[in-house]
Amino acid sequence: MPRREQRKLRTRRALVESALRLFMAKGYESTTVAEIAAAAEVSPATFFNYFPGKEEVIFADRLAQAEALAQALGESRAGETPAQALLRALHRMLDSPEWTMDPEAGDLVLARIRLIATVPALSARALRTGVPARPLPDLIRDAAAAALSPSRPEAT
Repeated sequence: MPRREQRKLRTRRALVESALRLFMAKGYESTTVAEIAAAAEVSPATFFNYFPGKEEVIFADRLAQAEALAQALGESRAGETPAQALLRALHRMLDSPEWTMDPEAGDLVLARIRLIATVPALSARALRTGVPARPLPDLIRDAAAAALSPSRPEAT
């Protein structure tokens, strides 16, 4: 990954981790974007370069996950069964360097889950949509349909 992309990912992770720690300490509603930015040692303008609002911080990984999954599903291999394609796609998604949190940071993973379960606006968002633009099931369905289409040339 180029240095610029590494720096962007570090900033994004710092924003997500700072936000989650503040949300757990102060509460979601009581935490401001300015506080999140200060904790991540960036300006509020930088926060808004990464996220349109604090709700998006909670769902930061959803779009990257969905895109990685859809891309992997679209890259079928000769002789690969649909189940094998799905497993390969899930592995790629889980191994993606785009995650905004270290999977070893169990406290933050649990914090995200707790927030979604206890903050009504976040619960509604989680139920309403998996991805800001397109729900994850739609991405999976479309990618799987394209991968399994008889008119698609076999991958070699």
